[in-house]
Amino acid sequence: MPYYLVPYVGTGRSVVDPFRPAGIEGATGSIDLRPDGSVADGFALVSREAREDHPAREYLGDSLDEPTAGVQRRLGNKLGRTLDATSVRGMIAELLMVHGDAAGRTRWKPLRPAGPRYEIYLGGLIFQQAVLAGGASYAESFDKADAATLGPDLAWTEVTGTSWGVTNNQAAIQALANDSHARAEHETNTPDQFGEITVSAMSELAGVTALGVLLRFASASDTAYQWQVTKQSNGVVNEHAWAKWVAGTETYPLGTISAEDLAVGEVLRGEVNGSTLTGYKNGVNLKQITDTSITGNLRAGLRGIVTVSGAAQGDAFSFGDLSEGPPVGGLLLLGVGR
Repeated sequence: MPYYLVPYVGTGRSVVDPFRPAGIEGATGSIDLRPDGSVADGFALVSREAREDHPAREYLGDSLDEPTAGVQRRLGNKLGRTLDATSVRGMIAELLMVHGDAAGRTRWKPLRPAGPRYEIYLGGLIFQQAVLAGGASYAESFDKADAATLGPDLAWTEVTGTSWGVTNNQAAIQALANDSHARAEHETNTPDQFGEITVSAMSELAGVTALGVLLRFASASDTAYQWQVTKQSNGVVNEHAWAKWVAGTETYPLGTISAEDLAVGEVLRGEVNGSTLTGYKNGVNLKQITDTSITGNLRAGLRGIVTVSGAAQGDAFSFGDLSEGPPVGGLLLLGVGR
């Protein structure tokens, strides 16, 4: 299904000349990106059953998940935004949830779901996420074709390095990298968070591999707490530890290191609650420390290292508020589709 960005046209003076996206005939869905619905100034995201280019339409592609750096640049220029996501699905989600104007004066208002679950439609369901009573919770399956980008469920930014991607439906470091940090561009309601991932592959040869979750990740800098597992020097070092990044500078470790060995398939979970940081392996508390350096940030992400050779792969990433509760009824639909 092809996707387009199109401007609004019309005077709005009659039912036969309403404000409408230009060349919308044959559209299967649209999302209004205007700051003010009473004027034609602005754009809409539109989907169609078949590709039919039009001078007024900015073609975004036929696939939701293929990397499209050229489209990223053109779409950002059209809307005056700097986009980090490189897939159509990610760019749409990022635009709606990250780049709005809360006052609605210069851009569309950002999505702030009031219900316990929200879905984005553009000619069909393109994004869904649960928001649980008492807090927010997000999940990434990595169930997509192999690619040099993360997804498909969340919008991602590679803050440090460009080595994260998807291999065999798992998040994987795909090139040698001393540090590769990826941030999920979604926010919890409070800075008291959990983050977890299943360690699906970890191997190394005389170098270092690491996999971890990043919590209280700042929205505009490489600042976060880090709970990770590390293998180094043919297994001589095999440990779990807390660390922190402040404006790109790492302090490792925070407190002492846990010498508990990696177990491939383990669930690595970190929690930050006030100044208390707790790191778990398969539900067992391995390391609890206190630190007051990072407060207020609401995003989370992934950290990975492969310095010589080996693998650092994870599956089933999730994060959310520590205060999350059980799902309750209700559904908020965002966008128009069929």
